Amino acid sequence: MTEYGAFASWKYKHHFSNFRPKSGKSFTVECLLCLPLTKTLSASKDTTSNLKKHLEVSIQEERPLKQQKMDTAPHPCSQNKVNGLILRFVVEDVQSFSVVELPAFQDLVEGISGGRKVMCRKGLAARVEKAFQKMKEVLKEKLSEVKYVCTTADVWTARGRSFFAVTCHWIEEEDLVRRSAALACARIKGPLTYAVVAAKLQEIHAEYSIGGKVQCTFTDNGSAFVKAFGEFSRDEEDGNEEGSLSFEDLGVALDNGGDERPEPRFFLPPHMRCASQTLSLIASEDLKRAMSQEATRKLYLGSMAKCSAVWTRARASGQIWEGIGNTKPFVPAAARWSSEFAAVHRIASLAETRLKEVCEGLGLPTFQPHEMSFLREHVDVLRPLAVALELLQDEQKCFLGLVLPTLLTLKRKLSEKQPHVRFHANVIRAITDAIDSRFKDLFSSHDHHVWLSGEDEKNVRKALLSEASHMAPRTHDSAAPACSESPEEDFFSFGPGSKSGPQRNAQDELARYLESCNKNLDSLTNFPTVKEIFLKYNMALPSGATVERLCVRGGDPFTPNRCRLSDVHFEQVLLLRYNGPISSLLLEE
Repeated sequence: MTEYGAFASWKYKHHFSNFRPKSGKSFTVECLLCLPLTKTLSASKDTTSNLKKHLEVSIQEERPLKQQKMDTAPHPCSQNKVNGLILRFVVEDVQSFSVVELPAFQDLVEGISGGRKVMCRKGLAARVEKAFQKMKEVLKEKLSEVKYVCTTADVWTARGRSFFAVTCHWIEEEDLVRRSAALACARIKGPLTYAVVAAKLQEIHAEYSIGGKVQCTFTDNGSAFVKAFGEFSRDEEDGNEEGSLSFEDLGVALDNGGDERPEPRFFLPPHMRCASQTLSLIASEDLKRAMSQEATRKLYLGSMAKCSAVWTRARASGQIWEGIGNTKPFVPAAARWSSEFAAVHRIASLAETRLKEVCEGLGLPTFQPHEMSFLREHVDVLRPLAVALELLQDEQKCFLGLVLPTLLTLKRKLSEKQPHVRFHANVIRAITDAIDSRFKDLFSSHDHHVWLSGEDEKNVRKALLSEASHMAPRTHDSAAPACSESPEEDFFSFGPGSKSGPQRNAQDELARYLESCNKNLDSLTNFPTVKEIFLKYNMALPSGATVERLCVRGGDPFTPNRCRLSDVHFEQVLLLRYNGPISSLLLEE
């Protein structure tokens, strides 16, 4: 080191390494402060000025970085910000209000917020109630601007309490995107009768002033819903019977008024059963009934028993799967046919050697060749049913007008597989018969025959033209300028076709729409009457899965801890969570 002269006694020499002599009195070193970059510097044996300048530049560049890290330290939150975050936490996780009284929770919040206090239980309840009322006002104002809506209703029972849940859905006229909102999740006490269902649903519709806008209500196949709508659902034909009058003896009515109470009368919208649930019933009940027939009973039960054994062992022995390539276990969810189908598909898609390794690793009997053939055909035959069910449950992409073409396409795909199957011929017949039976009202309904083929095309065009002519005065009158004809000019008329009217405009627009090659939703902006028909008949959801997501999104809200909430606060928190796009800003206020 003495050969390097001044560098040998320099106090900062420890910042450099790899000393290499050069010609004359110079040498090279590498700077350790510049790592991981390799920075080679030249210096003289007589002076270290060059190296000193490099160190000064390096240290000056490093100091701002350290100062910046100190500046990014979290500053104490304001008390209002802390309250908003606590409110959001309680709503998003449906927490009991008593969580703010836990000492550990208070220490956590105070520790990370710089000493801010946790609001009390009453303060939290007041904030929830205030946010709920604001959300309700915003939702009412939004629904007042919508022409057509549909609702879905369901009843949930857990831990001795029943809740009546209702969601609302509509399509925005500007972008034709479906919007959804939760209207209620109210507690129902006592037996669930059809009168209770009718009264509660009418009350919720009236509370949001949408009674005249609801085109239909989707429910499951529960007896209380079916009877309520069968008894009180309004029929479109009732409004046309203006001349039907009935007379009663007023004196008799007044005399008997104190003895008998009039039966309650409710007015419910048209009822539609959930198409996806009906198709799920076909996939579960009708399919299993067909599979249990003598021709396939033994093979079906044996194959599914082995699949069930694999799923059961896989829950506790996932490492067996991980050791076989990239295979991962897939355990079906309870009471969901689509999940079971996906799990069977996972097993059937494995190579026989790989599946044999899995079974042997789990200590289970292996699948026989004829069982694997059965499972692969099972997956191939039922794949269209799984796709149709997934399509009907898609809230954004599926409209009511797609239900009929989905069912007809499903029947066609199943019929095409009929000549090529070994084990599932009777299953295909059973599924197609079940579709015809369970959806018979749908196949005969006027509203759903907008999509057909063959000899029914002319009838469909006539029905569409009739609806377009009915809609035309509303759409064209709003877009056209006011007419300046005088009463005398308006008096003279020379029969149909003498001047263009709403019906003629509707015919022209419908003809242009049917001849158009662009069938995207965006194209409806060029056809206002067709767009109006679309909004009226396709705003309805073919599935009631959205009301199910009200209660299951983000975890089960009926856990013991969450059930500590009062009925009113439980409904408020649940609706604030579901209506996130509306309530998110309100929670921060």
